[in-house]
Amino acid sequence: MLNKYLLLVLLLLLTSCTATNNNKPAPAPSKTESSSSDFHHPVTTSEVPNSPIAEPNEPANLAALDDVWLRIRQQMSINVADRPEIAMERKFYSRQQKFLNDVATRADPFLYYIVTRLEQRGMPIELALIPIVESAFNPQIKGAGVSGMWQMAPQTAKNFGLKINYWYDGRNDAIASTEAVLDLLQYLHDNLEHDWINAVAAYNSGEARIQNAIIRNKAKGKPTDFYSLNIPVKYTRTVPKWLALVDIVRNPERHQVQLKPIANKPQFAIAKIKGPVDLAQAAQASGISLAQLKRFNTGFKRHATSPDGPHQLAIPVDNFSKFDPSGLKVQKLVAGQSYKIKKGDTLGSIAAKFGVSINQLKKQNNLKSNTLTVGNSIQIPPEAETARAKSASTYKVRKGDNIWTISKKLKIDAEQLRVANKLASGAELKPGQILQVPSASELAKKSSKKSKASNTSGLYTVQSGDSLDKIARKHKVKISDLIKWNDLKKSYMLKPGMKLKVSGSGSKS
Repeated sequence: MLNKYLLLVLLLLLTSCTATNNNKPAPAPSKTESSSSDFHHPVTTSEVPNSPIAEPNEPANLAALDDVWLRIRQQMSINVADRPEIAMERKFYSRQQKFLNDVATRADPFLYYIVTRLEQRGMPIELALIPIVESAFNPQIKGAGVSGMWQMAPQTAKNFGLKINYWYDGRNDAIASTEAVLDLLQYLHDNLEHDWINAVAAYNSGEARIQNAIIRNKAKGKPTDFYSLNIPVKYTRTVPKWLALVDIVRNPERHQVQLKPIANKPQFAIAKIKGPVDLAQAAQASGISLAQLKRFNTGFKRHATSPDGPHQLAIPVDNFSKFDPSGLKVQKLVAGQSYKIKKGDTLGSIAAKFGVSINQLKKQNNLKSNTLTVGNSIQIPPEAETARAKSASTYKVRKGDNIWTISKKLKIDAEQLRVANKLASGAELKPGQILQVPSASELAKKSSKKSKASNTSGLYTVQSGDSLDKIARKHKVKISDLIKWNDLKKSYMLKPGMKLKVSGSGSKS
């Protein structure tokens, strides 16, 4: 009888325990017992029955969504742990509505591209939010040794295939840097316990720091998820910021945040360019402003692409059909040109010779003074503004301008400028008057033809930088003869475009 009574009590107790487990949520793991399944893997109802984060529902057609933020939200899979450091960052961001609006504006050209590349590569969609933490989606921002939307260090960038030179910085190229960063994050994930949060932590603090922490935990038999690793907080600040943003984007209404809509469609198309081109010309060929072109092509540092091709240009998708690369002129640009310093050279004379500024020469060669050493070599950087001036199509006359001052400003031949505009010798210019400016290639061709004609006729057309001494030595005549043949005074100032007799025969024309 006693045995039957005990058996009945035992059955009742077992029934009571089963009912409790079916009706109450599974206990949340303690901070010291957390495992990778708590916040790394996709959230499922079996893992977190009463999770405050809604289970992601994969839509049948992502392209049908109007907003990229919705596209991101529908594919989120990383569980955000209930931790005070994340809650603190979430509270901070939820109060920064203007900041989030500005972020959306800067992200607009590139977020769709980043999202689609993550989808194609099968990587967590949440990684698209990292640039918010790193740079607020500013492709041009620079930090302590890092640069670009993803804030990459130079060596890391080069290790993952990005170019950095005088003309271009791949870290600032939103498109190219995205590919490099996704390669890097995939590498970190594969080498750090196949854990995406570990990968993001390593992206911020360095692979070695996370790897060493994992090794120490394994030796002690401890878990190797991010929150179980012993890493100083100063090296891991990106992680809670990133996860806080994940939580906000997942449920903006709950956190009283509005996400400025971004169209769920391509913003640009890629055009392949064989050789170096002027960006202003490329913009014109696309039917957009230079500022619009630069908004999508953030990696170019100068007015033109580098001499080494091929290149790619991102063109707004609405203008891509208008883009005609056939009209683009290939620029003759030289990167890293070297000049051997000769006796009598100065920074000013070298700058004038190559059409660059003294400041650019000093910056390119890290010079603290104007002192030069004969025999040493100096690097010649192309001057953007000078190159632009030479290739400019028009010039608007300002008060006080004349053909001589304009030609000096643009560093072109005064006579050719006059001829190009069909101006009589000594013609007065009016402020606001528009002059046609020959391109550098046109000037070179005309100069060559004139030089040949001058030599055959006994006449010489004075070029910029000429002197009587230089002309006399060039034509193997005496300065005194030049003065006599041309009825000049010794103090006479030569002007580009003048015609001089360089022999005893011939006459001015």
